[in-house]
Amino acid sequence: MNDLLRLFGDDAAATVKLGEDLVRDFHLDRWADEFSLMTAGYRDRLDPDDPVNPEAPFNALTVAILAEAKARVFERALGAGDVGHVVVGGEVRPHTQLFIRIAARIYAAHGFHVHLRTPVATTPIWYSSFGIVARGFQSGDNFTASHSAFLKGGWKPLDGEGQQLLKEEAEIVREVKGIVARREAIALAPWDLRGLVQRDFDVDEEYAAYQSSVLGGVVASEIKEATGAGFRIAVCPVGGSMGATTARLFPRVGIATGPGGMVEYFLDEEDSQFHRLGHREGEVHGVDPCEADVYRNVGAQELLSRDDVNLVLVFDPDGDRLKVISRATPEVAARATALGVEVEDRGPHSIAYLSANQLYLALVGFRIELLKKEGRLEAFDWFVGMSFPTSKSIEELAASEGVPCARVPVGFKHIGDLCRSLEGQLGGDVEFRTVAGETVALGREPRALILCEESGGACFGGQDLLVGPKGSRQLALREKDGMQIALLSIALAAHLHNTGSSLAEYYCDLVESRPIEHLHYRRYDVRLYDETLLGDELRAAKEVGLARRDAVVSYFRGLAEGVGRGDRSLEDVGKALNSARPDTAYEFDTPKSAGWVGDGSMLEFPRGRFILRASGTDAVLRYYVEGARVEEVEALARALRELEPPRSSA
Repeated sequence: MNDLLRLFGDDAAATVKLGEDLVRDFHLDRWADEFSLMTAGYRDRLDPDDPVNPEAPFNALTVAILAEAKARVFERALGAGDVGHVVVGGEVRPHTQLFIRIAARIYAAHGFHVHLRTPVATTPIWYSSFGIVARGFQSGDNFTASHSAFLKGGWKPLDGEGQQLLKEEAEIVREVKGIVARREAIALAPWDLRGLVQRDFDVDEEYAAYQSSVLGGVVASEIKEATGAGFRIAVCPVGGSMGATTARLFPRVGIATGPGGMVEYFLDEEDSQFHRLGHREGEVHGVDPCEADVYRNVGAQELLSRDDVNLVLVFDPDGDRLKVISRATPEVAARATALGVEVEDRGPHSIAYLSANQLYLALVGFRIELLKKEGRLEAFDWFVGMSFPTSKSIEELAASEGVPCARVPVGFKHIGDLCRSLEGQLGGDVEFRTVAGETVALGREPRALILCEESGGACFGGQDLLVGPKGSRQLALREKDGMQIALLSIALAAHLHNTGSSLAEYYCDLVESRPIEHLHYRRYDVRLYDETLLGDELRAAKEVGLARRDAVVSYFRGLAEGVGRGDRSLEDVGKALNSARPDTAYEFDTPKSAGWVGDGSMLEFPRGRFILRASGTDAVLRYYVEGARVEEVEALARALRELEPPRSSA
């Protein structure tokens, strides 16, 4: 394996031949047979100490196969005489710079011009996405596993619109399998191949200008006023890629950093283990900033107890997720708690932890206020795009303003496809048909008020479309943009600071003044197997875990699709659930509706809405339940998790 590592790390041209010994040692036949691109591209176990460990599926050799497969697919897509341009970047987890180097050399061997980030080394996923559009590149790669544990590697391939590719997905998977099956060779160009691999990827100015056009002038003025009034924020990048990038971008949008500025940083030094925030009780977990084990342990409470910090922002390693933490008075804390906000009593101040759904609700309310003030709300047909598990409270708020909502399966690539579908209809009456069979009318001039997922990622569109140098026109960025969410969150918090209010109070005022029922939301993740294992142990545990996953998913899918086909009634679904429950103390109501929503089953009960789906990024089953009363939501969630599907459902 040392020879392989030297080959990948060397500067000279080289060729990797997938001979029988290499295929056997790295278990490549099994790996290729099981390979697929999921919700967020490809993620799998890596060895942080050894990038060529054959027992860790995400390694330098499999990275080379991935890059070779994508290079072939995109090379075939080029027209005669065209030159392909690809941006390759990534965040901070182990071996990322080596993986970037390997992919760059393989693309260069195919004649692609490869663009690497400058002057910083790491690249948030949304920065890659925006840059592809801004520069008119053919595609991009970002090596990220987002919020997952540092023991997991990830590869997210992007198309020419900056979206996780869908059209080319099946072709890339076939190419991966074929490269291994045919025992092919992979060429790597020399690292110093001038003119093909360049560190010239810098779209800071273009990005700042775009955000100014999307968010509008009121945002900048609110931030400026609050800065003068002593409003301050603390930013925690958890050792990921957002420290260096936000430090460059904040000043470009009028937010000063450093001594005397609005922003101070903590846990911002880049660290491949994320400052060990995922290390808990002898196990290694992810660093999702929207998980309580992370946001309650970064030190936000201590910072907010000081009078000179008003807001804390916590990003994930690749910058597509954001947690916003703020203070609340005891009176507001009591109101917020009753409305489903997580609140922690810290003496004279309470700490308010708005969930992703609650933050989006507040930002939608604020955006509507801004658009009304600027006269832009009625000028365009604004809409909300979101995943099915995202809270109905946002849909209820939007509906109160006459704003329609279009839902898609989980995965921002599906939100990208939603936008692509609408863009293709511009100039006429635009509509969208969901996978649940609903047709949503979106007017003649649709614009994205917010595009979001409950997991903590979102982006906004503006009245002006995002236009590329080759004439492409997009309603919004094709990736979750934590920077953009942060900018609007800062603007809202600054506005509230200027008026003597707070985020928690704004949220309370908003939901109490609107017909919003789905205030209480719970997501429960049931682990299927231990992803930190290696080799045969991992394969055995995975086999058992996936069998369990398939049994549960199949059971609920059978119920949901049976209703859609007319094979069973909603009353039959209620009876089936009650016959499968071990706890006779809880009785399921007859659901009001049931359906398969692309990647999960959705049942709407009189006392709550439920969705079950298997995660596309982690080895868990996700149970989503929301409703009007917290006791009913928790009781329904508990009963659903304890169901024992009949063996025949597998």
